[in-house]
Amino acid sequence: MKAKLFGKTLVVTLSRGEKLVESLKAACAANSVETGSVSGIGSVLSAELQSYRAETASYADFSISEPCEIVSLLGNISKKSGNIHTHLHAALAGPDGAVRGGHLNEAVINGNCEIFVSVLDSVIDRKFDPATGISPFDI
Repeated sequence: MKAKLFGKTLVVTLSRGEKLVESLKAACAANSVETGSVSGIGSVLSAELQSYRAETASYADFSISEPCEIVSLLGNISKKSGNIHTHLHAALAGPDGAVRGGHLNEAVINGNCEIFVSVLDSVIDRKFDPATGISPFDI
């Protein structure tokens, strides 16, 4: 992983075999980034995702175990229980171009991944909501 802060933008590049979410959190910690907006592209070897089920206030896990292009990586960085928290969604296109996506738990990089984090000056925390089973912004 390589990361460099350019003004209010953290630029992160990941290489084959690196874990996307783990590396992004490490890059944010190393550059004192606690809140921001995330966008990125690249390719993955595999990914672990979730889909939210409002009727049960829970998530359904699923995996993709083939190389895919990251056609869209969007989300944010915030704090949760004092730690850096990522809330990322990914749209991943398989070899046939079919796209699957959802809440990204983790992905292993294939060729590379390029991420921009637009850094905010303030810290946004999250607080668990038992009614929905999620932890929205606490603003």
